Amino acid sequence: MPTTASPDLRVCEFYSGIGGYHIALSQIPELSYKVVAAFEISSNANCIYRANFPNTNVIETNLCGLTAARLDSIIKKSGRNQTRDEVVTSRDEIVTSSDEIVTSRDKVMFVMSPPCQPFTRQGVRRMT
Repeated sequence: MPTTASPDLRVCEFYSGIGGYHIALSQIPELSYKVVAAFEISSNANCIYRANFPNTNVIETNLCGLTAARLDSIIKKSGRNQTRDEVVTSRDEIVTSSDEIVTSRDKVMFVMSPPCQPFTRQGVRRMT
């Protein structure tokens, strides 16, 4: 179940949509986790995600621009309590050299829901 006190596992949810994987994780009672970041490009989906999971850091961005250093910074920041003002809301966040890199001892899980074809910008659109 999600926890606010030192979870065993920190989760990053890619192509998060409205939070399907977040809900799926909540169905595993013996899992101590915290979804530390949800990445989605759709502002409409992000509004619903934020309403469903107000304590999760929702980042509206195209994943093509996500760097390893930025991801490490987001995960590192999840290890301490954040105020609402500290939550990352833009792909323009600056990662400084003083940021620590996530170590191999950290338990981080990445989940990804493939984008729904009818809603992707790359999807083939044919009238049937």
